[in-house]
Amino acid sequence: SEGSEPWTHAKVGEYITLVLEKFGQENLDRMRSEKGPIIVYFMHKFENRRTVLHIGLHGNEGHDVKGKDELVFQTGFVQFKARPVFSEVNANCDKHKVERFLHPGRFCAATVYGPSIFDPAPAIAFKPDGQIVGTGSVLSVDPDRIVLK
Repeated sequence: SEGSEPWTHAKVGEYITLVLEKFGQENLDRMRSEKGPIIVYFMHKFENRRTVLHIGLHGNEGHDVKGKDELVFQTGFVQFKARPVFSEVNANCDKHKVERFLHPGRFCAATVYGPSIFDPAPAIAFKPDGQIVGTGSVLSVDPDRIVLK
């Protein structure tokens, strides 16, 4: 939008012009040569904060992952490394039992300390070498969830 007021946000359905400064001609040429859309995203006000996340994961076949092993999580546009604690997902209780492994074919919650994310964001868990070990979504952002050993 135009005017002397500083820009704060775009209204739904409004077209905007994005001006990139100090972007570099080689980056622009690379973007033009690649097929597909250019995706621009911004973080919400509190997405730079960190909190306790509970990510529901369904283990992939052929990969047993031990609890507290380092994994790479991709949730929406955000990627981060964490060492999850796995636990049961039980809607009837407020206390959840720890599981030592993310077993193939089973569903469990991976509790990690990571960036604040709005649920239910899709999630993928990788080993550091790039193998996908589980897929699912963010269950909740809740530091009060009880995980018992």
